[in-house]
Amino acid sequence: MTFSYSVFFKESNIEWGSRWDPYIESGDTNIHWFSIIICFACIICLIAITIQILGRTLKSDIESYIRIGRHESSFSTYIDTGWKLLKNDVFIHPKTGLLLCSIVGIGVQLVIMLFITFVTCFFGIISPERRGGMVTIMIFLYIFLSLIGGLSQSFLAKSMKYNFNECTLATIMSFFIPSIIFGLYFILNLLLWISNSSGVVPLNIVIIVIILWIGILYPLAIVGTYIGARFCIEDGPPYVSAKVSRNHYKKRWYHNWFFVSLGGIIPFISIFLELRNIMISIWGEYYFVLFGFLCLVLISLVILCGCISIASTYLLLNTGNPYWWWRSFWVSGSSGIYVMIFAIFYYAQEIKAPMGITTILYFGHMLAISGLITIIAGTIGFLASFIFVKKIYSLIKSD
Repeated sequence: MTFSYSVFFKESNIEWGSRWDPYIESGDTNIHWFSIIICFACIICLIAITIQILGRTLKSDIESYIRIGRHESSFSTYIDTGWKLLKNDVFIHPKTGLLLCSIVGIGVQLVIMLFITFVTCFFGIISPERRGGMVTIMIFLYIFLSLIGGLSQSFLAKSMKYNFNECTLATIMSFFIPSIIFGLYFILNLLLWISNSSGVVPLNIVIIVIILWIGILYPLAIVGTYIGARFCIEDGPPYVSAKVSRNHYKKRWYHNWFFVSLGGIIPFISIFLELRNIMISIWGEYYFVLFGFLCLVLISLVILCGCISIASTYLLLNTGNPYWWWRSFWVSGSSGIYVMIFAIFYYAQEIKAPMGITTILYFGHMLAISGLITIIAGTIGFLASFIFVKKIYSLIKSD
């Protein structure tokens, strides 16, 4: 049976530059403003809690410590309490510290990539009618920002007193996570090719991405690592080995990893509504062009992840627990788990597709997105806690 179709062109008064306005205006912006209001309400609450509890408590502790430190006789009889007990052990080397450095480097790379992408889309540099234009610029940005990623992870590793060879090892380890995601998308694309789908990425595009990956991303990351390891000033705190740590901390119920994971609910709430709109745009018939809202949500996500991680780290240190490194990462990074849970509910409620290629594609993409959100949110939380811990312990005297 042969099918045919005909097309009738109707002249319109709409100018070429305004042809996308009906799609932009058709969206209900009230839901986006509601999302922004929720984000900033959470920010105000967390900042108020941080200032009222942490600010006053830390200010009182540090002022009393400095006041007593001026009198050597009083200082010799002064007994440390709370977080001050860890003044010699707080920078104990974390387990798998190089892995943490490599993940943080990837996170810095992703955060900068997202921010530049949203800003360029907001100013109209990337137009929505170009299918795949946003994905293309994200790939190129990630590749060329590998210099910043290698620099940041080597700087962090260098501040932990790792040598140049260990910094290079951290960079090599950072290649595995993007390689896993690339391998996942390659398998999904292969499934599309087997099913004769029109959405398959051509083989020549895949080869070009691989060439860019090997020929540009890897060398730039190595160059960034070399610059960070060779030229960064070693002004970090006095790190100690886990074998010589003398600290015995009190175990609290909120030290459990399950309760630490509950901290990811707050960042997830801040991105929930915009995430739903993005998923409708990806899996439904909807153009998402309100990138200004995405910029605001990304900024609020940075603030929320930083606040929740700092508060969690302070509670941990106040009980004498020096193992804050991975917890500060996971308390905000666990929001990726809730993104995946939401993806499961969204599939059951909205898509309802039978088991097959569609299901594999959906969960494959959402698994990658959830993992990237975990890295992004965790990196923001860790860097905020890292700066916080260095700041407060630089104000007191260590033995």
